[in-house]
Amino acid sequence: MTGAGGGIGGATADELARLGAHVLCADLDAASAGATAERTGGTAVVLDVSDLAAAERAVRAATPTLDGIVHAAGIGPRSAFPEVDEAEWGRVVDVNLSAPFLLTQRLLDVLVDGGAIVNVTSAAAANVLATTGVFTPSYSAAKAGFASVTASLAAALGPRGIRVNAVAPGFIATDMTARYDDDTRTWIANQTPLARWGEAAEVARVVAFLLGDGSSFVTGVTIPVDGGVTLGLLRYPDR
Repeated sequence: MTGAGGGIGGATADELARLGAHVLCADLDAASAGATAERTGGTAVVLDVSDLAAAERAVRAATPTLDGIVHAAGIGPRSAFPEVDEAEWGRVVDVNLSAPFLLTQRLLDVLVDGGAIVNVTSAAAANVLATTGVFTPSYSAAKAGFASVTASLAAALGPRGIRVNAVAPGFIATDMTARYDDDTRTWIANQTPLARWGEAAEVARVVAFLLGDGSSFVTGVTIPVDGGVTLGLLRYPDR
């Protein structure tokens, strides 16, 4: 799995290891990949998803076959609209959309028939979540494209028995969301039906479900893991 060094990826590696899987812990940061691998008994792989040839070599060197793939690596935009420039737009789309699609394509021959792929998209794929008045269309576009890729790959790989699904996390407490100040975090919790932020482990359990036998007839779907925040424009005046 990519992005295994921390956040949702790290929590997913923990959950899969708890269930008995040997996890290929791939991350751009060598120390983070190593720490996750040591914690889970997996194999650490230093992998830059934007360097497809090197990423493919790294995976093939680490294992002859894959039973499943989890694409959890991703980046957030540094600039909002209209300040975002072409270079940043390209970087966000490359890492969050192009890289996981193209890496999957390169690794199809080592993915076993009957395997599973789980993509980590975002609630922002289908909703404008400009909670602080800041709009980041590059991230939303990339994640929306990733959701569409999920459905297309499910159709293409179904004859091999390979299932392809996605999770769409909402506001999850990770290093990526640590930039929110306390007032914003409280406001977001107050607009969420479950009245709190999610934990990475809660997303990880849904990823594990989509990889496992419990979802053996489920493919091409995206499951929101967002505490209900994308149900619609909700108001909780008593909070």
